[in-house]
Amino acid sequence: METISHDDLKEQYGFTDEQIWEMDQEAQKAVGKTFQMVHTALMDQEQTHEERCNLALMFINVCMEQLEKNFENYCSQNIEPEEIN
Repeated sequence: METISHDDLKEQYGFTDEQIWEMDQEAQKAVGKTFQMVHTALMDQEQTHEERCNLALMFINVCMEQLEKNFENYCSQNIEPEEIN
Protein backbone atom coordinates (compact mmCIF):
# COMPACT_ATOMS: atom_id res chain seq x y z
CA MET A 1 0.00 0.00 0.00
CA GLU A 2 1.45 3.33 -0.97
CA THR A 3 1.57 6.15 1.54
CA ILE A 4 -0.99 8.89 1.05
CA SER A 5 -0.57 12.08 3.04
CA HIS A 6 -3.23 14.38 4.46
CA ASP A 7 -2.33 16.92 1.77
CA ASP A 8 -2.70 14.25 -0.94
CA LEU A 9 -6.18 13.41 0.30
CA LYS A 10 -7.17 17.06 0.15
CA GLU A 11 -5.42 18.05 -3.09
CA GLN A 12 -5.59 14.90 -5.23
CA TYR A 13 -8.84 13.40 -3.97
CA GLY A 14 -10.67 16.54 -2.85
CA PHE A 15 -11.56 15.23 0.62
CA THR A 16 -12.49 17.62 3.39
CA ASP A 17 -10.87 17.55 6.83
CA GLU A 18 -14.06 15.94 8.18
CA GLN A 19 -13.93 13.14 5.59
CA ILE A 20 -10.26 12.55 6.30
CA TRP A 21 -11.00 12.39 10.03
CA GLU A 22 -13.76 9.82 9.41
CA MET A 23 -11.43 7.65 7.31
CA ASP A 24 -8.74 7.93 9.96
CA GLN A 25 -11.14 6.86 12.71
CA GLU A 26 -12.21 3.78 10.75
CA ALA A 27 -8.59 2.88 10.02
CA GLN A 28 -7.66 3.24 13.69
CA LYS A 29 -10.49 0.90 14.69
CA ALA A 30 -9.34 -1.73 12.19
CA VAL A 31 -5.70 -1.47 13.28
CA GLY A 32 -6.69 -1.63 16.96
CA LYS A 33 -8.65 -4.83 16.39
CA THR A 34 -5.71 -6.24 14.45
CA PHE A 35 -3.32 -5.48 17.32
CA GLN A 36 -5.60 -7.43 19.63
CA MET A 37 -5.70 -10.42 17.27
CA VAL A 38 -1.92 -10.33 16.76
CA HIS A 39 -1.35 -10.21 20.51
CA THR A 40 -3.69 -13.16 21.05
CA ALA A 41 -1.98 -15.14 18.30
CA LEU A 42 1.47 -14.47 19.69
CA MET A 43 0.43 -15.47 23.21
CA ASP A 44 -1.19 -18.77 22.16
CA GLN A 45 0.97 -21.35 23.89
CA GLU A 46 -0.75 -24.21 22.08
CA GLN A 47 0.92 -23.18 18.82
CA THR A 48 4.57 -23.41 17.83
CA HIS A 49 6.60 -20.21 17.50
CA GLU A 50 6.40 -20.47 13.73
CA GLU A 51 2.63 -21.01 13.77
CA ARG A 52 2.15 -18.01 16.06
CA CYS A 53 4.25 -15.78 13.83
CA ASN A 54 2.50 -16.98 10.67
CA LEU A 55 -0.91 -16.34 12.20
CA ALA A 56 0.11 -12.86 13.37
CA LEU A 57 1.45 -12.03 9.90
CA MET A 58 -1.76 -13.28 8.32
CA PHE A 59 -3.79 -10.95 10.58
CA ILE A 60 -1.58 -8.02 9.59
CA ASN A 61 -1.93 -8.86 5.90
CA VAL A 62 -5.72 -9.10 6.19
CA CYS A 63 -5.78 -5.73 7.96
CA MET A 64 -3.73 -4.05 5.24
CA GLU A 65 -6.01 -5.48 2.57
CA GLN A 66 -9.06 -4.27 4.49
CA LEU A 67 -7.60 -0.76 4.82
CA GLU A 68 -7.03 -0.65 1.06
CA LYS A 69 -10.53 -1.91 0.34
CA ASN A 70 -12.05 0.60 2.79
CA PHE A 71 -10.15 3.44 1.11
CA GLU A 72 -11.29 2.34 -2.35
CA ASN A 73 -14.90 2.09 -1.13
CA TYR A 74 -14.70 5.50 0.52
CA CYS A 75 -13.35 7.00 -2.68
CA SER A 76 -16.08 5.41 -4.80
CA GLN A 77 -18.75 6.77 -2.44
CA ASN A 78 -17.34 10.30 -2.25
CA ILE A 79 -15.76 10.98 -5.63
CA GLU A 80 -17.79 11.36 -8.78
CA PRO A 81 -16.80 8.82 -11.47
CA GLU A 82 -15.86 11.57 -13.93
CA GLU A 83 -13.39 12.98 -11.38
CA ILE A 84 -11.43 9.71 -11.21
CA ASN A 85 -8.47 9.52 -13.66
